[in-house]
Amino acid sequence: MAIKIEFYQLITPVHIAKKYFPKQYENESCWNDGVICTPMGAMNSFDINSIIRECEKLGLRRFKEENGERIIGDYYIGTQSGLDDTFQYKKSNWIRVHNGVAWNPYLPYGKNIPEEFPCFYCGFYYESKQVWEESKTALLCFNDILDKHNLKRQPIKEENLLSEIISSIPEKTPYDNFFYELSQKTFEQEFIEYQRYNNI
Repeated sequence: MAIKIEFYQLITPVHIAKKYFPKQYENESCWNDGVICTPMGAMNSFDINSIIRECEKLGLRRFKEENGERIIGDYYIGTQSGLDDTFQYKKSNWIRVHNGVAWNPYLPYGKNIPEEFPCFYCGFYYESKQVWEESKTALLCFNDILDKHNLKRQPIKEENLLSEIISSIPEKTPYDNFFYELSQKTFEQEFIEYQRYNNI
């Protein structure tokens, strides 16, 4: 299911996190849907660069080449603003990123499905099963629009970089604001939980 991207986050498939970041993987701050997870994060670009260097020392590759195109490799650096270099590479087989969330395109629901609602899951608060189902519908819609977009995209030419970036933005969907609104509800619920825990 959708994993919320906050500030800067290292996102990897679960099997990579278990092998290379076992302590971080076990930490409760590691959001994990059973398919992808966030073993580490940072508040600024300087700190995330040290995480990237650590990944490189471990032999993990940020990008790979496939048929002359650059694709996401062993890990992905997500940014809360969404202002990253996603436009420079085609879709990966293990991760999609759109509108502040990440998910696996082939297992968008993840494997660790909540048994009870309401619940907090991968950075979001789901107040009911209905909201959970709506989030699944949103991810399927994102998958569809990104698939269509990927079929139309052309390799980026450096001399027309700005126009290439603009043309690389996928079409809008009815769910573009869904996870932003879910983030706001999550923040409100976290505040309520904080007040309740501290008897405020």
